[in-house]
Amino acid sequence: MALSRQLQCVHKVQRQHSGRLVVACYEKGADVPQFPYLGHEHCLAHITYKPAGQARTTAIVLHDGRLQTLENNIPLHLSEIQALSGLTLHPSGFEGVGQDIDLQEHQETSGRPVAT
Repeated sequence: MALSRQLQCVHKVQRQHSGRLVVACYEKGADVPQFPYLGHEHCLAHITYKPAGQARTTAIVLHDGRLQTLENNIPLHLSEIQALSGLTLHPSGFEGVGQDIDLQEHQETSGRPVAT
């Protein structure tokens, strides 16, 4: 129930970093129900799908109990997903991509080489 209500409350979706990060935005002051996972980043699930070729995994991430980001391996078009092949709830060892993207973008704008 909380997830369907959260999806109804989404005001805007932004693809902030192609293929790596999509963000759901809620209107300020919106009454959005929360999941009981109130940390800054909590990976609700890893979803594995098969495009043409190798399987890819995308993380569904909650921020302060709200569905907020999709991270890593985000297809540009729904047609790229040929089949869903796996779902892992609350996977351990999750590391968000936000800090990595932020660091990379700051290095690119400062002229310093980006570590690969």
